Amino acid sequence: MESLSRQSLTLDEVALARMVEAKRAVFVYEWLRYLDQVLPTVARPEIKTKQKVLVGQLLDLIRQGVLGPPSRVLAAQCLTTLFRVGDTFLLFDTINKCNDWLKNKDDSPSFLPTRLGAICVLGHMYETLGRMTGRSYEETVQVLNKGLKNAESQIRMETMVTFGKVCEGLGTAASNIHRDIFKSVRSTLADRAHIVRAASAQCLLVMSPYATFVTTTELENVATMCFRAFEGASYETRKAVAKCLGTILANTQQEDPFSKGRNSGMMIQRAKKGPTAGNTNKRLPLGDVLAIIMQGFLKGGSSGSGLIKGGSTPVSQDVRVGVTHCYVIMVQTLGPQWLEKNLSQLLNHVLELASHPKAATSHVDAVYSRRCVGHIIQVLLGKMLSEQAQMAACKEMIAIVEKLMSSLDVHSENTKDSSNQETLFSQHLIVVALQELGTLFQRLGTVSRTLIVDHHLHLTNVLCSLLVHPSQAPRLAASWCLRCLCVASPSHLTPILDRCLEGLEKLKASADAVSGYSSAIAALLGAVRLTPLGIPHTRGKIAFNVGEDLLRSASQNSRLSKERTQAGWLLIGSVMTLGPAVVKGERKYN
Repeated sequence: MESLSRQSLTLDEVALARMVEAKRAVFVYEWLRYLDQVLPTVARPEIKTKQKVLVGQLLDLIRQGVLGPPSRVLAAQCLTTLFRVGDTFLLFDTINKCNDWLKNKDDSPSFLPTRLGAICVLGHMYETLGRMTGRSYEETVQVLNKGLKNAESQIRMETMVTFGKVCEGLGTAASNIHRDIFKSVRSTLADRAHIVRAASAQCLLVMSPYATFVTTTELENVATMCFRAFEGASYETRKAVAKCLGTILANTQQEDPFSKGRNSGMMIQRAKKGPTAGNTNKRLPLGDVLAIIMQGFLKGGSSGSGLIKGGSTPVSQDVRVGVTHCYVIMVQTLGPQWLEKNLSQLLNHVLELASHPKAATSHVDAVYSRRCVGHIIQVLLGKMLSEQAQMAACKEMIAIVEKLMSSLDVHSENTKDSSNQETLFSQHLIVVALQELGTLFQRLGTVSRTLIVDHHLHLTNVLCSLLVHPSQAPRLAASWCLRCLCVASPSHLTPILDRCLEGLEKLKASADAVSGYSSAIAALLGAVRLTPLGIPHTRGKIAFNVGEDLLRSASQNSRLSKERTQAGWLLIGSVMTLGPAVVKGERKYN
């Protein structure tokens, strides 16, 4: 700034008064920016000589309400730096002035910038100076809480930001006001303004290392509050709330998750409280934490009493997406090693979400739930695990699907009815598992061959058994999974194709088998162009003949007419992807 020199730290009020109104805000902003850069480098004796004048000028600017958002932040930073580098004799006077401005009952728009400036200054001072501010935070929190009731959305947002800074700067020293702040967070997390919800979530996240009740006695209430905050939330708000809840849930899985945030004062308080105080950080069982977050996915933020009375409403898509992010953030916070250790339990739990009746109340809900569960698995398994751990995840998912198929027994008469409740809901689990298996096969590449040759795993048998599932979605998912497997391991393409052709020939009398095997053959033929050596020339001809035979025999059985016609044209269409080596166009002569 050219008009300011190193020797002149104070604001040139004469020059400011001579300026036209339009240029004053820029002049003040440039001075604040200069002051913010210079103060940390100026000698302490020089700051002491001008500190009183500087504090007075900064407070006057805040009182006059002439500062915009960037200037407010700079003024707060400059005041904090003055008390940190210089003397603190005006610190409490400054805090009291800010508190007095907040106590002012003037609700006019002209006083709003002053109120916002005071909140911003208090937040920066408590965050940076911490315990140097003494017990003045008690009055500040009390005043801010009273002002929340009828405040503007911007005031509510800045208040929650300041609450978070109070918790972060003072740590456990402010434990006596954590409950008061928590009550405010409880109401503002359901605020109609999205920026207020996001600020409340950040405040709760910052407070959680120092308020043990957040991760113990109030954990379920915190989760319910966050689930309700997802309702109608914007992307940024949903991300902030999910980060808050996911991190808090992750901290419950650590032996002493907040040890870095505590100090020796906390240990003294524990000693005074007695031997039971040391149990507040006892790690919760993983099953309990997963059950809490599962309630959000299946029931949203509704209370148990509402469910008993029959007044429950369907869970909105916003809540399901938010809970999905919570799962991801929780596991990412805990890290890859934790994921590998708890892989089996987590996979079973997440896949169970897709098959739960409350997650599939309608077709749209079922598809949405499958996408959410698939996102969780894809992010966690595909981006966090090593190759060896991904192989173990594949084996785990194959075992889950095989166990489910064994319990269903697709050849029984009860299961053959696709409207059977167990079959209807379990198909969603199978679809998600097979889709993510296919994605992992593509990631692993030729390493997937180890899974095929593992005789204890029965990978090919499990996938082929799904081709006769009563529901169409698992049949198509199994076809896609076989395609991904053969692209990853091209040497198994021809044997699996032969097995599917043979299965279709043997089970021509079954509508489900015709549909499943034909879709698998079409998927495998479509994958030929992605393999280096392709398949023997005769396989294309065989597939074409099978398709032609299905079309010719479609009219012989009215019960199978639709399935055979669809399968026949599907096979003939898939043969066309093999190119001119198998399919030749008709020559036209002039």
